[in-house]
Amino acid sequence: MNEMPSLIVEMTPEQQASCILDEWRANIDLYKFHDGLKHQRITHIITIQTALFALCGFLIRETAGSGLPFLPLFVVAAATSSLILVWNYRRMDLRARAYVDTVKARLLLLEREWNDTFSGHSLSTFHEQWRVLVAHDESQVDRYLAIRSHPRGAKNDPFAKRLRTPAAHVGEERAFSIFICLWLIVLIIGVWQLAATL
Repeated sequence: MNEMPSLIVEMTPEQQASCILDEWRANIDLYKFHDGLKHQRITHIITIQTALFALCGFLIRETAGSGLPFLPLFVVAAATSSLILVWNYRRMDLRARAYVDTVKARLLLLEREWNDTFSGHSLSTFHEQWRVLVAHDESQVDRYLAIRSHPRGAKNDPFAKRLRTPAAHVGEERAFSIFICLWLIVLIIGVWQLAATL
């Protein structure tokens, strides 16, 4: 019986280092791509939702007391479709965030692989940022504050406050929640106006 040749190739330490660094750089580019794409989607949906919300607000104001049944019907239809749209965009945002988080985790794994393979040469750029910005590791935060040597001291450095602010995706999630609540209110107003005209 013929055996398949092994696809595992022995690499020199230099080749192995080059391979890990190339993958690390490719994952940094992938992270920037997915994160940029996610932010473009958020910008588009917020712009669309704001325009639709302004249009519905104008129609609600114009139809108040007019007795025309098709305008409240339009408000109900616009609010329903916008609610569905923002709900689906919210799900897309969660999936896009999963891609970004997966790439971040891969970067952490690559840095661990590098440090396990080349114990004398540390690679921890992304890992250190993660410890400061996400995990809020006090020892790492103190190191970053100390190196800045702020004239008013580390505790008065505005950088310390910025490090503890919520991540951008928390604000994006709040924006989606606000739009969902606003569209529910518009839908209720539209149904109420439609019921009043019938």
